[in-house]
Amino acid sequence: MKKRVISAIIALIIAVPIFIKGGMLFNLFIYVLSMLGLKEFLNTKATKKELPSFIDFISYIVMTLIVVSNFERTDIVFSLDYRIIIVGLFLIFLLPTIIYHDRKKYSVVDAFHLIGGIFFLGVSFSLMILLRNIDLKILIYLFIITIITDTYAYLTGRLIGQHKLLEDISPNKTWEGTIGGTVFGVLISTVYYM
Repeated sequence: MKKRVISAIIALIIAVPIFIKGGMLFNLFIYVLSMLGLKEFLNTKATKKELPSFIDFISYIVMTLIVVSNFERTDIVFSLDYRIIIVGLFLIFLLPTIIYHDRKKYSVVDAFHLIGGIFFLGVSFSLMILLRNIDLKILIYLFIITIITDTYAYLTGRLIGQHKLLEDISPNKTWEGTIGGTVFGVLISTVYYM
């Protein structure tokens, strides 16, 4: 618990001024976070199966293209054409399955795993930049929902949690924590919104 609190305080000291300032500093900060998120995503995949190094390289390039697409936008329109992105992702990650005829090196399952993960991460970080460019209050609202829900789920689960929730996936999650996090997340974010 102490380690989480210290990490959160350090993260807030770094992130809050960047979020308030906005502009290119915020965009670059989010870009760095997106690259770290992609690295974590690829590392998770690598624990089960090592992918060819050029696939990792392509993943970073595609993620960069998706995230930087909204660096300068200030209107509510998300500028990526999803049809082009989806077709591009399919081509980029499915073509190597033709090169590698060995499922142990790279398979269609690996390609779809990367397509889904990169699309989700890239669009999420890109939308975060777009929302900050539109209005800081919207971004704060979304972060309040996430942070309060997670914090109160943890606290409620630690204090009164007894009934396990999906023990195979996360052994410390409880039903009580889920309910507590949801209730407090909704209440506090609603108060902020009002």
